Amino acid sequence: MDKNTERERIQQIETLQSIDHPFSSGELITVYGTPASGNADEEDHFVCCALVPTHLVQQSLTKPRWVLRVQGGLPGSETDLADGKERTQYLRFGNSEGIEPLITVRSFHGLREDSFEILEEFRHFHNLYHDATQGTYIKFSDAGQDEVVAKVDAPSRR
Repeated sequence: MDKNTERERIQQIETLQSIDHPFSSGELITVYGTPASGNADEEDHFVCCALVPTHLVQQSLTKPRWVLRVQGGLPGSETDLADGKERTQYLRFGNSEGIEPLITVRSFHGLREDSFEILEEFRHFHNLYHDATQGTYIKFSDAGQDEVVAKVDAPSRR
């Protein structure tokens, strides 16, 4: 690798150019993405989006790491001791801060393809229709006009 190419890689020139532009109306933006190779151990970048409670926004933005794991956000539990008694708490999104991933990834350990899913509450709030054959989510206006508002490009569709 030559010196200029290495400098651009370290400065993340290509990544910054891909995210530092004004968005136009109707433009789809990436809210979840993994390395093109699919290998999380390679040096690359991820895009991950979450709904963060207002009181945690500033704190989250000051940390060098994101508040949600790339494949996090699935239900879980945590157990602690309170007044000498063991207490187990169900965590809807696997964290106690109330952070909700916009996209969840379900892995089936190679037995089936991974599943990329948009947060159910988001889909319901916007009353989105899922066109599974196209991997799109469509919103219908009161006048019956349809608009693709989300598209899931799973590895099998690329």
